[in-house]
Amino acid sequence: MSTAAADIGGVKVGNHFYDRVDIQRNFVRPLANGDSEATLLLGGIRCGGCVNKLQQAVRPLPGVTRFDINYTTHRARLVWNAATTPLSSVFETVEDAGFDAQPFTPGARELALK
Repeated sequence: MSTAAADIGGVKVGNHFYDRVDIQRNFVRPLANGDSEATLLLGGIRCGGCVNKLQQAVRPLPGVTRFDINYTTHRARLVWNAATTPLSSVFETVEDAGFDAQPFTPGARELALK
């Protein structure tokens, strides 16, 4: 698995940081069926082949029911069962495929492009 870390407010954190309920509260929405939904901002996507590679890597994960990427915005809509697969596993799979991911929040894309 990847040992990459995210930079949150200048502090490096591992992907398991995103498994914390207090952190997920900021960007994960619980769904009526028990699944969770999050929007991720993806880095490193340069073409349609990148989108395909990333979707083929993430969609087979246990518990992932949707992983749809918008190439124009570099955002992905993720729907998954957190009891089956922790969010950190999704982030690690994205990184193992050669891309970057972070939670999408308003203004996140602009900060990432600076």
